[in-house]
Order: sequence, then structure tokens, then C-alpha cells
Amino acid sequence: MILESGDKCFALFVCKKYINKESKNMKITFDKIASGVVMLSKIKELNLGVPVDYWCMKNIKILSDDYTYYIKKLIEIYKEYCYKDENDQYCRFEDNTTIFNLKEDCNVEKFNEEMSALMTNECEVNPFVMSMKVWETLPNFQIDGHDSSTIDFLLP
Repeated sequence: MILESGDKCFALFVCKKYINKESKNMKITFDKIASGVVMLSKIKELNLGVPVDYWCMKNIKILSDDYTYYIKKLIEIYKEYCYKDENDQYCRFEDNTTIFNLKEDCNVEKFNEEMSALMTNECEVNPFVMSMKVWETLPNFQIDGHDSSTIDFLLP
């Protein structure tokens, strides 16, 4: 079989060779999905080669519907319980703590319940898990205070 683009054919072969095809459905929380998508996007920016870029792209695509749903629900909760500050933000980050701009009449208990329910809700995903062969060749890296624990469900 001959394809028009030898480069694309080779890249696809390389990617499939280094992705663990034995990944199985797993349950992870929305919070983990959100952290994972952010981390995958940042890893992709490092240009660590075709197998890693492909692995990032495939997993971002797999997680995107759940991530989009999570963000939509998060914004709904923010709109109900929080107000935007002068920087047009519902919350701010200080000393590794999220400080929400809660409305004066906010039911804090209900806000905490809804946020907890959203963050801990489990989703079933079938990610592409990186092969140990590729993982062992990667340099150590840390991005914006995150480490590989945010994507441990995608690693061998």
C-alpha cells in the first residue's frame, strides 16, 4: 500500500508504535481531567517529538468533551454564587489558595456542596497511555508548579 505522504505515514507508524494500545476505561474526576488537559497542553508546547506530541493531542481530544462540560458547569456555579471583580474574575489565587468573590447573599454551604460535587464527579475515559519506552526517554520537567502527578492516569 502506497500513501501520498511518506512523512505522515511514518509519523503515524511511530506514534502507534509508542502508544500503549492496551489502555482501558478508567474513572477519573473532573478535577483530574481539567488538570490533565492543562498539563498536556503545556507538555505539547515543549516539542518533545512526534510520539509525545501525538500522545498529547490524542488525549486532549479524548478528554475535551468532559473538560468542556466541566468548564461550563464551573461557570454556571460561579455566576450563581460569585461576582466578578475589577479584573473581570470570579476568583483570585493567593499563596496557592483560591479565593472566591462570593456574593453577599451567597449560601456558602450550598456553594461548597456544588463545587465539591463538580470536582469529585467521576467520568469514564479510555485514554491513550504512553509506553514505558517513550516515558523512560523523556527529560525531567516541571511546568508552573505542576508535575507528572497531574497526568499519572496517562502514564505507564
